[in-house]
Amino acid sequence: MANINFYLKPGIQNKFGEKSIVMRLTYNSRRTTIFINCSIHPRFWNSNKQIVRPPTQREEDNNHDHINKMIRIYRRKAEGAIQNAIDNDLTLSDAYFKNWFAGKRIRNEKKEFFEWFDDYIESSRPDKAKWTVKGYESVKSFLKDFEKDTKTHIDLNALDMSFYDSLKNYAFVKRETIVQDNYFAKITNVLKSFLSWAQDRGANVSDHFHKFSTPEREKEIIFLTIDELLTLYNFKFESDRLEKARDIYCFGCFTGFRISDIQELRREHIKDGYIQKTIRKTKVIETIPLNQYSQQILDKYKDEGVNPLPTISDQKLNEYIKECCEKAKINSPVSLTRFYGGKTVESVFPKHELITTHTARKTFLTNSIILGMNYMAARGISGHKRDKNFNRYVKIAEDFKKKEMDRTWGQLENKKTSNNEVKSE
Repeated sequence: MANINFYLKPGIQNKFGEKSIVMRLTYNSRRTTIFINCSIHPRFWNSNKQIVRPPTQREEDNNHDHINKMIRIYRRKAEGAIQNAIDNDLTLSDAYFKNWFAGKRIRNEKKEFFEWFDDYIESSRPDKAKWTVKGYESVKSFLKDFEKDTKTHIDLNALDMSFYDSLKNYAFVKRETIVQDNYFAKITNVLKSFLSWAQDRGANVSDHFHKFSTPEREKEIIFLTIDELLTLYNFKFESDRLEKARDIYCFGCFTGFRISDIQELRREHIKDGYIQKTIRKTKVIETIPLNQYSQQILDKYKDEGVNPLPTISDQKLNEYIKECCEKAKINSPVSLTRFYGGKTVESVFPKHELITTHTARKTFLTNSIILGMNYMAARGISGHKRDKNFNRYVKIAEDFKKKEMDRTWGQLENKKTSNNEVKSE
């Protein structure tokens, strides 16, 4: 089930020429390394017997009795951990061995799959964003539907590739409302994260789940062009609710803030033309400069209430902003392609139907690059960590510039002037 070996840690010796003694546990093509807090000069180490040899009469004392005793103690502890895993039907893992040597005795509580999943969700609440936890609950509901509709009991100890194939078949074929590839990729990622979490806490989970994989499809980035944004910003609404919704949305378009951060914005976050606050998603304090448009929106509400901007629920704001864009005639046709397993569905919508609070941040970043903002400055404001995600906006901006070049210069006629005409007499 597992192999136990001791060896000298490769690398630099200490000032006495000694190296640390390490125990390596190898299991299921994985390994765990445990330091036994002893060091010895390499010339005293017997690599075949994996013990310290006693010194000769002419050699200094090397404390071999104590070190060999420690090696025996650690070996017995490791054997105890392995036997405990056998007795309690546990899966060996790095976390399991580390917990064992830290004095935690792990037992299989024989909990069902969804009992473990509930524990996973609860353990996530203290340090995960509200929307992240909500996503976990959504995945749990999907798995509940799978179990009910297919009459399949999800056994935590039997989640192999056959299970994953059944899950995909349900998502893309058998489910009454089939799901998109990207949502199934999210289900897969949450499921793998959960199973790794459960395995680290002693649950008997097969390592097959590491092979679960569904690639995400790249989605179109929906954003307002500069003309559309300024049309919306300057539109005169008769309704107070629509005007406030427009202002909140446009504030996101002019700052790059997510709606969650706009909702948490307080007057003390705003000072000397900057907003400084901790971003909810990244937990990093960001300092964002205000431009003339975002400052105008703040000035508009400077004497109203405790918060610097009106407060509208997420659901209502998404509903109102669609209505705002429809009234402002932001209705150019937008083609969307969605993938459902082996099916491809292309649909065309008027743009106002696709505008949500999420598009505000996309509008800011895309237009900032189009208008010539330095890439690093734009990325610093947006807070993107991954090149892949940020470069999508760069590509859109460059494509937009090329289309504008073709639209303007491409329509000029190639007229010949009298200077370059050659007339034969």
